[in-house]
Amino acid sequence: MIKKLVSLLLVVLFLTVLSFSLAFADDLNNVKDMTMKSKLELLQKKYNIVLSDVKVLPPGIEPQKFSSVEEFEKYLMERQVNNKNFINLKEVRNEPNEQINNNNIVSTLDSSGKLIHRKHVHFSAWLNILVKFDYVYNNYYQRNQFTSCNSVDSWYDGYSVPTGYEWEQKDYSAQILDGGRTLAVTITGVEKQYILIENVLQIMSSTVNYYDEFYYNEI
Repeated sequence: MIKKLVSLLLVVLFLTVLSFSLAFADDLNNVKDMTMKSKLELLQKKYNIVLSDVKVLPPGIEPQKFSSVEEFEKYLMERQVNNKNFINLKEVRNEPNEQINNNNIVSTLDSSGKLIHRKHVHFSAWLNILVKFDYVYNNYYQRNQFTSCNSVDSWYDGYSVPTGYEWEQKDYSAQILDGGRTLAVTITGVEKQYILIENVLQIMSSTVNYYDEFYYNEI
């Protein structure tokens, strides 16, 4: 009788300890999730990005994987540094425009043209920038010069597209500099990238400004 009672008490004690252990493990997981969530919220503010949970990965998409939030932040830091030379709205040319007398320009109809630049923006992704413009031939300087910008279009290509990156142009602005020798364009768009952080699938969205210049000797 005593043995049965002791056995019963041991079973009850075992089940009690097990239930507490499982509850403790759940609490630890919740704390871990909350810690990861809070860290990601800070990164979103710091690097001006938006992270959204993704339930199903689109076909053909290969997300970039990070084993920890710390590794993800290191990637964001490197990404920010690498893009500084190319993504910098504050880097505006200060050279004064030439004062050109209209009498120096051959009085012919403007010609239309288009140019495309291909810029390396990520490890294996490129941004294509297509500008359409009007220009005239300057007889005094014996060269073409830009007179107006009609449109600017952009898109990504490369090994990581569509497997990882998406790009959507939202707006653009254009300036004619140096007396018509330079056409400067700034493109604003939203870049999206599929990422996997600690086995949690997310999509990262960020507003990006690309700046580029086209020159008269390319016409």
